[in-house]
Amino acid sequence: MTKAFSPLLLIGSVTLACALLGCGGGVSNATPEGAVSGTIQSLRNNDLKALFEHSVAPADQAEARSAFAAKMAEPARDDEKAQFNSKMTQLTADGAEDTVYLLIKPQLAKAQGSLTGAVGMLSMMAMSVVPSEGMSEDEQKEMQAMLAGVGEWAGKVDLTDEAKAKQAVGVVCATARDLKVPNYDALTALSFDDALVKGGQVMAGLKKVLKIYSFDIDAVLDSAKVGAPVVTGTSASVPLSLTVFGNTSTGDVNLEQVAGKWFAAAPAADAPAME
Repeated sequence: MTKAFSPLLLIGSVTLACALLGCGGGVSNATPEGAVSGTIQSLRNNDLKALFEHSVAPADQAEARSAFAAKMAEPARDDEKAQFNSKMTQLTADGAEDTVYLLIKPQLAKAQGSLTGAVGMLSMMAMSVVPSEGMSEDEQKEMQAMLAGVGEWAGKVDLTDEAKAKQAVGVVCATARDLKVPNYDALTALSFDDALVKGGQVMAGLKKVLKIYSFDIDAVLDSAKVGAPVVTGTSASVPLSLTVFGNTSTGDVNLEQVAGKWFAAAPAADAPAME
């Protein structure tokens, strides 16, 4: 049996991978600090195509494109196609905003309950953070403040607020229409570059939805401060700080130089897994 594959999941993965690379950018990656600044600017502009081109080393770009094409060519189940077609028709139809809101309205209270539970977990996590190998006391305090800030924001979110829910649904429907991907066949016909452009549109829509609930991602990106790089041969470490919910998080972005340009450094083979 052929393994089912969702192109939407792949597009989302490409989008997320670009966002998490932490280097490159749509401006210039001729210098380490320019690479990091470029990434911030590309994310600010929702330009994932520029982000990919400037953040992934040329030798890896062809491999990524080839893997994408192979995945897109995999056959999908009939029920997977039907589900995607139904959802897109629902989101893009005339009057979709009202129809979709009526469909999700009964689920909002349950979602609010889940969110409340998540807030409690975040509070527990914030209190239980302890220094570990590779984490200083300052980093511990920073992590606690960040988790507490996220918890405080989430605790104020009211998913049952009718006006905000309708506004969010409106953004989702508008984004779906702007994608101009009416059915599954159109989705699988996308080129790699097309998928990155569509991913940028999805990112823009996600930003708008989160902003409705007082989480302004662009404001976080605007708060970025890039420090002076420490360069050792073809490796570099660039300090980067971001302010989220009033708390500043700092860290280092590791880069490597390839053919005179700076790209994301490959994770060390013995690097600990992200928890």
